[in-house]
Amino acid sequence: MSYKILEARIEWQGTQITKVTALVDINEDGSDLRAISATNRHSNGYAYINIGEKLSDELLQRVAGYGCGTGDPNDIILVFPDFSKHKKQRK
Repeated sequence: MSYKILEARIEWQGTQITKVTALVDINEDGSDLRAISATNRHSNGYAYINIGEKLSDELLQRVAGYGCGTGDPNDIILVFPDFSKHKKQRK
């Protein structure tokens, strides 16, 4: 499955990626936006970033599919301040 990733934030320590957070449009229509992340620490049941892993579409898709999501809209706003521009407006 391919996920619609609207934005991504990458955190680095030197040349090592330490955290990737993706803003994912789950339904691909702007009605269900989620911030999903992965770090370089192992976490049972969730994706993690391997040491030395390079930034790639494959990494972003893995984070979107198997990373740890946040359900709190306030957390999404902290990472993606403009996320509301992607949100589908209700009529």
